[in-house]
Amino acid sequence: MPIETSMQKSISDLNLSNKHKSQLERASQRRSNIFMDRYILPTISGFLSNDLNGMPHLFAKESGAFAHQDMLDFGLETHPVTGRIPYQFTLFTNPLDNAKYDQRSAVPGKRSGWTPPSERVVNAGWCVFTFEFDGGSIEDLEMQLDWFAGKPENCPFHAVHKALSAFPDYRGYCAVFSGNKSIHIHIIFATNHLSKHVPTGKNTKSKEIWQGDLPDRFLGEVHRQAWTTIAEMINLNLETDVQFDTFLRNYVQKRRLPWGIRQFKKRSDLHGFNVGDEIEQIVVQENVLTRSPKQSGGTPLISAEGFNSLATAERTASRKPSPSYIATDQQPRVLDDFRMYLMSNGWAEYPKPATLHHDGSFNVVHFFNDEQDCNPSTFVRGDNRMLVGGGKAAPALGVFLPNDLSLDDTLSLLAPNQLKRIEGTSARKSRKKALASVRFKEDATDLKQARAVLAPILDNVARLPGTTMVQALEGIGKTYFLMSVATEVNWDQDAERYRQAGLNRTEFSPAKGFVALACKSYAQCYSKANEFARLPSGPSNIVLIKSMSRIYEDALKGFANESEITRQRAGELGYPHLLHAIKGEQPDIFKTMTEIRDAMWPQINGVAQFDPCAFVVLVHPVLQNWPHSLYAKAFLHPDFPNDLDPDAISKCAAQMTMKRVIYDEVEWQDLVSLYPLWMVQLAKDAETQCQSQAKEEWEEAPLSDRVSAFKRSMANAGSPDMSYDTCDAIIRAGLTEADRYSIDASRFPFGKGTNENNIYAQCDGKEYYVKERRWWKSLNCPVVILTTEDLPRLVAKGINSVQPNMPSTPREIITIFNLTDAPHLIHETVQLRFDERVRMPRSDDKPSVINMADDLLAGDVGYIISNGVPRDDPRFDGKVSSHKDA
Repeated sequence: MPIETSMQKSISDLNLSNKHKSQLERASQRRSNIFMDRYILPTISGFLSNDLNGMPHLFAKESGAFAHQDMLDFGLETHPVTGRIPYQFTLFTNPLDNAKYDQRSAVPGKRSGWTPPSERVVNAGWCVFTFEFDGGSIEDLEMQLDWFAGKPENCPFHAVHKALSAFPDYRGYCAVFSGNKSIHIHIIFATNHLSKHVPTGKNTKSKEIWQGDLPDRFLGEVHRQAWTTIAEMINLNLETDVQFDTFLRNYVQKRRLPWGIRQFKKRSDLHGFNVGDEIEQIVVQENVLTRSPKQSGGTPLISAEGFNSLATAERTASRKPSPSYIATDQQPRVLDDFRMYLMSNGWAEYPKPATLHHDGSFNVVHFFNDEQDCNPSTFVRGDNRMLVGGGKAAPALGVFLPNDLSLDDTLSLLAPNQLKRIEGTSARKSRKKALASVRFKEDATDLKQARAVLAPILDNVARLPGTTMVQALEGIGKTYFLMSVATEVNWDQDAERYRQAGLNRTEFSPAKGFVALACKSYAQCYSKANEFARLPSGPSNIVLIKSMSRIYEDALKGFANESEITRQRAGELGYPHLLHAIKGEQPDIFKTMTEIRDAMWPQINGVAQFDPCAFVVLVHPVLQNWPHSLYAKAFLHPDFPNDLDPDAISKCAAQMTMKRVIYDEVEWQDLVSLYPLWMVQLAKDAETQCQSQAKEEWEEAPLSDRVSAFKRSMANAGSPDMSYDTCDAIIRAGLTEADRYSIDASRFPFGKGTNENNIYAQCDGKEYYVKERRWWKSLNCPVVILTTEDLPRLVAKGINSVQPNMPSTPREIITIFNLTDAPHLIHETVQLRFDERVRMPRSDDKPSVINMADDLLAGDVGYIISNGVPRDDPRFDGKVSSHKDA
C-alpha cells in the first residue's frame, strides 16, 4: 500500500456508491501492474542501456515543461512495498527522445532552448492511445467504472477489447482511475512493425505485417488519426456517445500513470478534496497481451503503407496526383532554378528548398527552415501552394508559393522540357473552377462521376460570399467535401490578406473567427467532429460547443434535489438574466456549468484555452441565436467572468465570431418563423403593457418588467398555452401586418376527403404571421446551407422573391444551386413504392403501410424506410426505420 501521509485520501473518502467503492477496493488489492511491467519500465531500461532510441517520460508534476530531466534525477527508485513502481511519478508520455539544450534557439518568453517534445517523437516499439471522459459528475465517473465491472472477459469493455483484437498490432488496455473525475483508458498498440530498426523480440507477427519504414516524425500524425478511429470503436461497442477529451489525440500529451500518487493542485468539489490532498491512481482493470491477438487478421490499424504518404497527404488542395515528374538526373538543376524563382519573387533565403522528388503519386519539395536545419521537414506537395511546417523554426503562419501557383504548376512553368508524363493521369485543370451545375444532369452518370462533377461546384460554393443553398442528393458527399476544403479556403483567405498587407505596408494578421459546422443533433455533432478530425486536411483543434441550456441541463443531472430555473422564473425573482439567477440561486450548479464549459476547450496544464480560429461544431439552435444571445454566447467562452462583469462579458461575446458556416440538413422552420394569429396578438399586448410599465422598448426593458407584462397579458387572456420564451421570440421577430397571411385551401388543394375529414381544408381561413428569419444575415460571414429536400429550397426561393427592389448585395439574397436532377443515378438511389390506397395504421381494417411493408418484405425487398411501421414488431425487427432515423 502507498506510504501514508497526513493528507492521504483513501477509497472510502471518495463520493461514490458502496458498489463502486467495493470495485475500487478489489482493484487496489489486486495491484495489477502488467502495463508498467511489460512496457513502461522495460522501455526505460532499454533506453538507458542504449538498446532503444526513446522512452516514456515520467513526471512528478502535472504542470511544467517536458524538457526537465527530473525523472533521471530520482534514479527511478522503486516502491518500498512492491519493489517495482517508481512511486514519485504521477504522469507519463508516449516514448520520446531526451531533450537537448541549444542556447542559440532560446528566446526568453517564447522558446526555452530545449528540444520541443513534438520533435522528439521516436518509435520505441509501442505507443498508447489514451481516452478520458471528464464528465464532471459522480454519475459520469460511475458510468466509466461500470464499463470495467467484473472480470475482463465479462465486463462491458470486453466488447471493445474484442473489436480491437482484429488488429495484429493491438496489445491490450489498462484503465487507470485519475483520482478525481474520470478513468484514463490506455489502449496499447505495437509499433515495431513500422521500422526494421526497432527490436521485435520473439514476436514474428511484426515481421509479417511490416510494409516499410515509417519516419518517426510522422508518428504524431499517425497517433492523431488512429485515436479518432479507436474513439469511434469505443463508443460503438459500449453503445454510448460520450465525447472523449480530444486534447489526448496529441502523441506527447501527459497521461495518468498506474499507481502514481496524485496531489491536488486545486480543490475537487466532486469528492470534497482540498489543495495538497493525495490519492492513489488505481489500476481499475487491465487486459494486456504479450503478443498479437490470436483472432487478428493481417491488416494492422497502424501501417506504414497506410500512413507512408502522410508527408504528402497532409493539408491537401485538389487531392489530384501529379501528372508529371522530374527525372532524377534533372532534379538538382530544377531545384536550383526553383530556388532562384522563389528569391526573384520576394522570398527570403529561408525556407530554402532542400530536396525535390516524386513519391509515386506526388511531386514533393522539402525545405530547410534555417541555416541550422539538418533534417528538412517542412514540405509542399504537388497539388498545393502552402508549405506545411515541420521541425525546428518551422514557419508559424502559412507560407505560400508565389503567383497563386501550386508546386506542379510551378514546375511546369520552370521546367516544361524536363517533365516526364505519367501514364494514366489527366491534365490538371485550372484552380479557378467554372460553375458546372448545368452539366450535372448529363455528366453524373454514376455515383463516382456525380461526386467528381459536384466537386468543382462545391469548391466554388465554399468561396462565395453571402449565403448559398445547395440542394443535392443524399449521400453524395456535399458536407464531407465542404468540410475537407474549409482549411484550404482559410489558407487562401490568409494568403490574400498577406498579399494586401504587403502592398499596403501594413501589419499582417490571419483572419479571426470560427469555421462552424451546424448539425441537427448532438449525436450528429459528435459524429461529424470525428469525421472532420480524420480528414487529411482537417484542423488540429475541433471544439464541440454545447448550448448554455444544454450545459445547464447536464449540470442539473448531478443535483437531484434542484429544479430548473426558467427565464420566466429568473424574471420573477428579479434577476436581469438567467445566468444571474442560476449563480444567485444555484451557485454549485453554476460552478459545475463552468467546468462542463471549460471541458469543451483544449487544455494546457488544466486550464481551458480559447482559440479564436477554432473549427467548431454545434447544433442548429445555438447558431441561429448566435448573433443575438450576448450572455449565452459569452458564457461559452472559457474566460467568461465568474463575477458577471458586464464589460468582460461583452469582451468575451465580441471574440466569439464566425468566419464561415456550413449549415447541414436545414428545415423550413430554420428559414421562416410561423405563428398563429392569437399568439401574435397576445405577444403584442404584452409588448404594449411592458412599454407602459417600464417606459422602455421590450428589448431594452429589464427582464423582470418583461416577465411581469407577459404574465398580466396571459392572465387577461385566460392563461393560454404560450411560454414566455415564445412571446419573447415573437416580439423580437418584428412582425408587421405585411407578414399576415390567410390560408386559402382552394389555391393549393391537398387530399381527397371532405372538409370534415381533410386536414388541409380544415385550415381554410385561418390566419398566421410568416416572416423570414435573419440569422444567416446577422452572422456577417459566408454561410452555406445544405439540404436534400425541395421544401427548404422553395422556401428560400420565396424569401428571395419578396426582397425589395432585387438588392444587389450578396447578403440580401440566398444563391441557390439545385443539383437533384440526375436521371442516370436512378439505380444509385432508394426506390420509392407508392400506393394511394394505403394509409397510416388505424383502428379499422383498411389497408395500411403495415400491410404494404409485409408484402414488400415477402418479396424482393430487404429493408424499408417508412413511418407508421412498428419497429418493435418481431416481423420488422432490423428491417425497417422511420424517415427521421434513416
